[in-house]
Amino acid sequence: MAIEVFDAIMDWDARNQLVREARLFEWAVWDSKQRTCGRCHWWMKSNDCPLEHNINGMSKGPSSGDRRASQCSKFNRTRRAVEVTENLEKKAEQLASALSKAHPTQGDE
Repeated sequence: MAIEVFDAIMDWDARNQLVREARLFEWAVWDSKQRTCGRCHWWMKSNDCPLEHNINGMSKGPSSGDRRASQCSKFNRTRRAVEVTENLEKKAEQLASALSKAHPTQGDE
């Protein structure tokens, strides 16, 4: 009896860990798709970025996490940002698949 209860608790904990990890990756995918200046090909290129300006020989403009990129007409996601998003999406799909296979919903049993 005690071993069965312990096994049930361990199964519950393992499922919760998978759920937490899957949610974390879902958030990471969502965040990686956001338009921020640091993910733009033109960021920190004062001649090409409409938000960057050269003042007395120094580039002035938004930080990498600046959300003004969502309003920028010239936004162009870097190759690296696209790769990161694709890798996160693959990992999130793998976790969702593992979660559904390891612990089917009650309707699947």
